[in-house]
Amino acid sequence: VPAVDVIVGPGNQYVTAAKQLVSGLVKIDMLAGPSELLVLADPKQNPSLVAADLLAQAEHDVQAAPILVTFGDETACDAFVVAVEEQLEQQLRVLPTSEVARPAVQNNGAVFICATEDEAIEVTNKWAPEHLELFVEENEARMVGKLEHFGGLFIGTLCAEVLGDYAAGPNHTLPTGGTARSTGGLSVLTFLRVRTWMDSGARSGDTMVKDVVSLAELEGLHGHAASARLRLDPPVAPATKSASSTPVKLRRCSATDAKPRRCAVSDQALEGARAILKEVDADGEKALLRIAQKFGDIKPGEPFVIEREAMEAAFNSLEESTRQVLTRSAARVRKFAEEQKRSLKAVAVDIEVGEAGHDVSPVEKAGCYAPGGRYPLPSTVLMTAVPAKVAGCKDVWVATPHPSPLMLGAAFVAGADHVLAVGGAQAIAALAYGAGPVPAVDVIVGPGNQYVT
Repeated sequence: VPAVDVIVGPGNQYVTAAKQLVSGLVKIDMLAGPSELLVLADPKQNPSLVAADLLAQAEHDVQAAPILVTFGDETACDAFVVAVEEQLEQQLRVLPTSEVARPAVQNNGAVFICATEDEAIEVTNKWAPEHLELFVEENEARMVGKLEHFGGLFIGTLCAEVLGDYAAGPNHTLPTGGTARSTGGLSVLTFLRVRTWMDSGARSGDTMVKDVVSLAELEGLHGHAASARLRLDPPVAPATKSASSTPVKLRRCSATDAKPRRCAVSDQALEGARAILKEVDADGEKALLRIAQKFGDIKPGEPFVIEREAMEAAFNSLEESTRQVLTRSAARVRKFAEEQKRSLKAVAVDIEVGEAGHDVSPVEKAGCYAPGGRYPLPSTVLMTAVPAKVAGCKDVWVATPHPSPLMLGAAFVAGADHVLAVGGAQAIAALAYGAGPVPAVDVIVGPGNQYVT
């Protein structure tokens, strides 16, 4: 059995735990939890049909979550819910899998009775369910446009979720546990990679090369700067001096020695990060500030969230040449990201009962981690925050410890909405769980040390 490149498919808790443990070695589709179905229906719908669909998901697992959301006149909604409950009971009495479905309904089933359509939409988007059925007599298209977070959407009473489970075309392995806010279901895209490339041809790009030299020097990465200078016209050779130590030698290898270098995280880093995440998850902002002050990210009483106005002031405090380098570099990243976005498109396919398809939508909140210790990396701020804004993320956070004016200026040019002046595992915890003014984001990107990883 060879080591594969991607592992997909649902399983029990042990399968999910194993996938989580190997996710740093191979790509996985998702960490799939118990099945979920949320039926968003007005009170005029057929209770028997709604109950049947809820039970179709409830029979998967005693931990499955069958959810009903209805809205409108309170008396009509109450009567509708009672009718659905009666149908659930009647159908459970004859369902061969009732020993699984009944406890799922009894323990995890829920109903939300909402006063208005907008409130029902809000509840549904907060749930971000794996499967979402929409059964309404009026305003169907308008409601579809307001539904933002779901794994699979099934529109109309003839479009049962079970059709998607078996025969419609779109995949039935879908995100659970609210992760539909940040990812989609299994698809052909799961087995594809985006590989970027560059070809300089015969063209001279001295302005870009000089910008790279400047950025590298600002980051303290003088080897990067020296490599770029050799691409100037004429090339500028690195400075040399007489040897004062044993000359370096590369290790000689044969073809049989070739193998990928795995990303290794020490047990110490894992345990340390786990303790920090647990503390921030439990105690929120207080824990974040306590840990950030302990590690020297911020001082007591110092603000830990920096807004656009302060970023702009920091940018304006930089030398004109530095501002130009940041602006030109951000523009290049933005141009490429915009072309990438244009390459993606929605899909619609005719099927026997109508249409099936997919759309492409941005996540709402993004966290961009940029190292700020020995070598602050404004280039990482640009490379993470710019694509997030181009994608259409409404709320982009850059996390970096004790940010300098250079890092804040890069965040401003990149279009970041906020800077979290905290680093390490504590920054990742705040972005993942939320802490005071810092919301739980939908995606976290960017490099870092072992504790960040």
